[in-house]
Amino acid sequence: MATDVQVSARILRFPQVCCCCGRTPDSSLVASSTRVWGKRVIRTQSKSWSFPICHRCLKHVRLYDEADRQRQVAQRHKQTGTACIIIGILLSFCLVGIPVLIYGVAAVTGLATKAAQRAEELEDEAGGHLSKRCTCHNGVVIYRGWSGSIHSFAFRSESYAFAFIAANRGKVVG
Repeated sequence: MATDVQVSARILRFPQVCCCCGRTPDSSLVASSTRVWGKRVIRTQSKSWSFPICHRCLKHVRLYDEADRQRQVAQRHKQTGTACIIIGILLSFCLVGIPVLIYGVAAVTGLATKAAQRAEELEDEAGGHLSKRCTCHNGVVIYRGWSGSIHSFAFRSESYAFAFIAANRGKVVG
């Protein structure tokens, strides 16, 4: 469960505790947001903030993030492989369909399985970096975006959210 916080400020104060476990931070975690607008000319704008985090928590956050990416890769291989199997079957009357069918089977049975196994390995490794004080696996701080000077964040650690609110007293909206 995340605690949502909105602040109206150009300069923010960050409590000097790890945004996950509350220990003394020795690193930083960048939370960024990008917005895209326009029809003919596409424009993008990004903003980011650095939150204090300890090295141990930063390690498990990065490993869990990579595990999530591997799960997405596995899902894409399954979808692409399934589509290739269907197309391969439909085109099997000509020679073009056979390689497509073979790729589809390989993607579904091999590539997707390997990506899913890698995701599990990464999650197991990340679990070794969790301490009893850790409040989350990944998504420790989510920068939801901004409108003018109002910035929206979601914190997985309720204690860090309260510390952030206290550090930015007078800037909190709502």
